[in-house]
Amino acid sequence: MDNDSPISASARAKIRIRIKGVDYRMADQTAADIIASVAGTGARISGPFPLPSQV
Repeated sequence: MDNDSPISASARAKIRIRIKGVDYRMADQTAADIIASVAGTGARISGPFPLPSQV
């Protein structure tokens, strides 16, 4: 396979996941679990980015 071949549309797909919860420790653990699962696939991971809490 050529290194100059175009990347298919499915290979460039992005997934954005938003985790909501009352307990920040559970949200952090869930994010860590998702990252651990995705890391095995060779996908590029960006985040997690904590957002400001809403009052």
